[in-house]
Amino acid sequence: MAFLIPRTIPESATKGEKRLFEILKENLSDDCVVYYNTEIKNYYPDFIIIHPLKGVIIIEVKDWSFDRIIEADKDSIILNVDNRDIRFLNPLKQVRNYILQLVDMLKRDELLLKDKKLSVNWGFGVFMSNFKKEDMEKLFYYELKKAFSDKFFIADDFSSTEKLELSLDKMFLPARPSKLEDFQVDEIRSIIYPELKINNDSLAVIDKHQERIARQFSNGHRLIRGVSGSGKTVMLVARAKFLSKINPDWKILVLCFNRSLSIYLKDNLKDFTNVEVMTYHSWCFKVLNRLGIEIPSTQKMNDDYWNNIIPDLMIESAKKSDIKYQSILIDEGQDFMGKWYVSVVNFLDKETNNLFIVYDNSQNIYKRSINWRKLSIDIVGRTEVFNTNYRNTKQIISVAYDLIEDLDKNHILCFEEDAVETRYENVIRSGSWPELKIFYSEDESKDYIYSLIKNKKKSVSLMFLFPNHRLMDGIYDYLNSKNIKTAIIGEETNTSADVKLATIHSSKGLESDMVIIYGANLLQNYFEKAEALRLLYIACTRARKELYIISLENNSITSLIDSNIKKAKDNKI
Repeated sequence: MAFLIPRTIPESATKGEKRLFEILKENLSDDCVVYYNTEIKNYYPDFIIIHPLKGVIIIEVKDWSFDRIIEADKDSIILNVDNRDIRFLNPLKQVRNYILQLVDMLKRDELLLKDKKLSVNWGFGVFMSNFKKEDMEKLFYYELKKAFSDKFFIADDFSSTEKLELSLDKMFLPARPSKLEDFQVDEIRSIIYPELKINNDSLAVIDKHQERIARQFSNGHRLIRGVSGSGKTVMLVARAKFLSKINPDWKILVLCFNRSLSIYLKDNLKDFTNVEVMTYHSWCFKVLNRLGIEIPSTQKMNDDYWNNIIPDLMIESAKKSDIKYQSILIDEGQDFMGKWYVSVVNFLDKETNNLFIVYDNSQNIYKRSINWRKLSIDIVGRTEVFNTNYRNTKQIISVAYDLIEDLDKNHILCFEEDAVETRYENVIRSGSWPELKIFYSEDESKDYIYSLIKNKKKSVSLMFLFPNHRLMDGIYDYLNSKNIKTAIIGEETNTSADVKLATIHSSKGLESDMVIIYGANLLQNYFEKAEALRLLYIACTRARKELYIISLENNSITSLIDSNIKKAKDNKI
C-alpha cells in the first residue's frame, strides 16, 4: 500500500481524482510516496509519484466524457460544456509542462546529479477516468496514436498492480526507469516540499509520516508528542505554511512560551502574511490592550497573574472580542498552563476548530500539570508519537538522556500521562563524545573557550548556554573584548554574529552545530535537583554535532555528567 500525502483526499477532489487516489494507494508498494495536489512553481499537478524503483512520475486526471469531445489534436482539445464549445490545453502538454518544471528544480540539486546530469529518471501521463478502450482508439486517430496514446491511460490500465506498474513504465521518455537511493528519495521530497528540511544539513529531512501530518487537510485538535530533536518545530512550521497556502483567507496564530523561539518562528514564517507569531504573554497583552483592558507591566506581575488572572481575563475577552483564528498552533506545549489552553481554545473558530500542539514531557521544567479532557481538548485518536531523534548524535543523546531517564519513568514527575521515552536505537547519527572540562580558574576557562572558537570552522554554528544572565553577560563582554562577533539570542540584532549566547531556559526549541554549556556546576545552586537535571538535558540536546560542558568546580552535577560519559563509552554506544 503506497504512502499517500495527505492521508485522505479532500471532498473537493473530482471523482476521477478520488478514483486514482484509491488505485495508487492499493496497487503501489509501501515504499512509494504519492502526493496529491502539491504546488510546483505555482502549478498544482494532480499526482506526483516518487517510485524508488523507477523515478518521479506526474499524472494528470481528467473526468471528461468521450461524447463531449468535439475535436482533439496535439495542442488542444475542444469540449462541449453547457452547450458551448470550449478549447482546453491538451492534458498531455499540460502534464508535460508540470514534469519539466519539477525536473528543472531537481537539476539544481547537486545530490541528484551525476556527471553534471540529472540522475533521476522521470515520466508523465494522463488518466482519463471516464474513458473506455474503444474511446481511446476513436479519439487518437492514426496520426496522433503513435505520439500520444501511450501516455493516455484508462481505469483498466491501472486495474491491478501488474498493469499499473507496466503503465508507469510506459510514462518514461525514453522508457528507462531506474532505482532511487534512499537519500535521493528524501532529497526529492524536500524539493517538492522545502519545509521538510530540519536544518542546513542537506540530508536531514523529517520523515514521511511527519510530512503527512503537516500536510493533512482535516480540522480538529491534534497533539504531537516527540522526543527532543525529532523535528517537532519543523513539523509545526511546515503545518503553518501548508495551512496558509491552502487557506489564504484564514487567520493563523502560532504561540510559544519563550521569546527566543518566537523570533526563530517569526523568521521562518515571515513570508506568510496571514500567520501571526507571538509568545503567549505578548498575545495576551495585545488582545487585552485592544479591548481597552489595563494590565500591569510584566515586571509588576506575580505568578498568580499568569496562573489565574490573565487567563480568566482572556476567557472573558473571547466572549466580547471579534478576534477568531481559524487555526492555532502551539510549540513547546509542555510549557503552557492548563488555563492558558482554555483561553486559547476560546479564540478558536468553532467551524474550523483547528488546533495543533507539539509537546515533549522530558522538557517539562515548569512542572505544568495537564489533563486534556478537563481542558476540553479532544485528542482521543488524534495523537501521534515520534521517537526518532534527527538532531543529536548517539553519543550526545546517550549522555543527555541518562540525566533524566529516572525522572521520566517516575509518573509523578512526568505531570502528564503517556510520556514519550527516548531510546538510543531511535537516534540515527553518530559523532564525537561530549567533553566535560572542569576549571578552577575563570581565566583558564575563558582561554579554553577562546581556543574552541578560534579552531572551529567558519561554517560551524556555535551557541553558548548559561544557567543565569550574570554568567552570560560576563562571557558576552569577554568575547566582545576579543573582537568576536557575539549576539544574545532573543535580541533581534546582530543575527550574523559568529557566536550566539542564551540562557538554558530561552534555548528551548533552538539548536546549533556546536554547543558550549558554561557554568554547569551552578545549576544545582539555583534549582531543585529534578529541574537542574531537566535543564541540563535541554542544554545538551541543543547540540547537533559537538557538545562541551564547562564547570567552574567539581560537584554532584559534574560527577554525574562524568559518570554518564564513562558509562556510555563503556557500553560502546
